[in-house]
Amino acid sequence: MDSLNELISRNLDRFPQFEYYIPIIEKAERNLEPHPDITIECCLSLIQGISKTIILNLDKTADPQKLENDKNECRVHNQFKRAAELLKAHDTIYEAAFTGSCSGLASIISNLRNARGDISHGRAVPKILQSDMELARLVMEITDSLLRYTLASFFAINLEKQAKELEEMEKHTQEEEANLIQYKENPEFNDFLDEEYPLDGKILYSQALYTLYYEDYEIQLQEFLDEQALLNEE
Repeated sequence: MDSLNELISRNLDRFPQFEYYIPIIEKAERNLEPHPDITIECCLSLIQGISKTIILNLDKTADPQKLENDKNECRVHNQFKRAAELLKAHDTIYEAAFTGSCSGLASIISNLRNARGDISHGRAVPKILQSDMELARLVMEITDSLLRYTLASFFAINLEKQAKELEEMEKHTQEEEANLIQYKENPEFNDFLDEEYPLDGKILYSQALYTLYYEDYEIQLQEFLDEQALLNEE
């Protein structure tokens, strides 16, 4: 499962929470030969965990408790299919029909885990039914391929979302800057301030006030303009 591990590791700077899955990947690989059913169980855990994470990130109405306890929502094939549908809703290129149909594979892996898993279902010894290494390898390769494609799509969607949010922030900043009073637009007021509060050196009081305390500059400018208006009326 090197490709899935590498994908997660490459995106840890933006999605550090996904580091949680790396030890599970490593455990699946480590147990392939000595404990094939542990490998299968780890694969199911990855499918289910990543599906839940995608659902909770892309559907703000999703209930974490239902994903854990509801009879239908907690089934892994339903979770994987729902995650695929949510990815499709956010990315028209995502092949939800193809990956969604793979939810049947998730269901088969779940059945294998229920029948043969060593951890979540304790077994009496000697263990009667045990998967062989090649079956576990197949499950691991399927899991690696499905989750690599699914996660790559999820990461891309979030990148686009972040880019749009950054674009909106920059646009908002530009709009705010456009609404600011321009220093050079009020030479009479600036001269008044500089004469009223002369400073030694090259810096001008008006420029310093505008740069460092823009709100005070704006208030004093309005007072200055109001006084000028009253004088003109007289």
